[in-house]
Amino acid sequence: MSSLRIMPFIDKSIFNFGLERYNQNMVDGAEHKYPIAAYSYNGGYRYKTGLDPFAPELAGLPSKEYDATVKQIKADAIKLEKELGGANIKADDADWFDKLRFLNPVAIRDDKGNPILSFWESDAMVFKLSTKPINLDLKNPHDKLKVIAIRAGGIPEIAPSYKDALLSNGGIKFYLDDESVTINEKVTLGILRDEAGAKLHELYSKPNAKFFYITKMVDPNSVSYTKSTDKAVLYTTCHSFIEGELTEITKRQACERFLEYFNMSIEELTIRSLIRDGIYYKVFGENNNGIYDKATQTQMGNNFDEVYQFLKSPANDAIYSDALNQVEEFWKM
Repeated sequence: MSSLRIMPFIDKSIFNFGLERYNQNMVDGAEHKYPIAAYSYNGGYRYKTGLDPFAPELAGLPSKEYDATVKQIKADAIKLEKELGGANIKADDADWFDKLRFLNPVAIRDDKGNPILSFWESDAMVFKLSTKPINLDLKNPHDKLKVIAIRAGGIPEIAPSYKDALLSNGGIKFYLDDESVTINEKVTLGILRDEAGAKLHELYSKPNAKFFYITKMVDPNSVSYTKSTDKAVLYTTCHSFIEGELTEITKRQACERFLEYFNMSIEELTIRSLIRDGIYYKVFGENNNGIYDKATQTQMGNNFDEVYQFLKSPANDAIYSDALNQVEEFWKM
């Protein structure tokens, strides 16, 4: 069985006051405390524990999945409540939830409306995190509760997995590390990065008309590239994209998208580049209905994909050819 631990998450593509350059997410020696999150509920609030059968996120589940989830929540809550020295609740008790002493997710208030310190805010349940990994022992009921809460999104700063941390686009400081799962995810990312890098090297080392168009696809500032742009510039731009430096998407998504562009036909790359630059050079216009051809005032579609299909159609070849001729004049500069 693989070990579980909470690991610092460092994304070098996201600025963190320079700490990212030293593989750190906080200053050495610092310790941050993270309580389990609470949210407003019927004038009070509830803790996001992962053991709440009335949690809002469960409401949209299909009936069978909802029943299975609540059944597991009940089993875990009853078992862990007993391990903590709380109520001894029978498995068939219909009122099990109301009998929870420690694990009730509802925040309790006194007669004056002041919150009473909950088990979920106790020192044992507050995450004390630093630059060092924190090992979790699933034989310890407090650690098991922490794992359940993390997987339910109960601590916004801690991702449920390394993959979730990669997809977060900021805000994540730590992740729950299931060793075997994390290793597989890192290997997958490494393979994708190597594959994207190999395709980029192929574009650079051999004459390939796709190189120009792929670079336009990966850089939001696509009009800065012409057919006379040096290959080294194209390479640098594409390499930055693969490393996740030109976009808000994750490194894995960037690698996958680069490979998607590499596998596109030259026709599709040309049309999609034409759409982007055509809008900038005012060959195409935008209105409330989407994108239109200015010369003929023809509405082409609501979004880039619809416009691509429009320009690809032989029925619209005249519009496509005229627009391409106009934009090509800028690409030749």
